[in-house]
Amino acid sequence: MKPKMIWSNLAVANLERTYKFYTELGFTPNGPHTSDQLVSFFFGEKDFIIHFFLQHIESQRNSFYFIC
Repeated sequence: MKPKMIWSNLAVANLERTYKFYTELGFTPNGPHTSDQLVSFFFGEKDFIIHFFLQHIESQRNSFYFIC
C-alpha cells in the first residue's frame, strides 16, 4: 500500500509565535486547518503539511497520520 498523502503533527507552546515565525519565513498557511488549537502550514514543493498543536492538545494525539 502506497500512501497518497502524509502530514505531521508537532506540539508547540505558543501558536501565535509559531504562526508569525513560519509566515515571516514565507511558508503558506493551510487556512482551513487553522484554529485556536492549531496552526497548519504547507512545506516544500509537494505541499507537505505540518500541523502545530498546543502542547496540551498534542499529548492526546498520535505523532503521525497516514491517509490512503
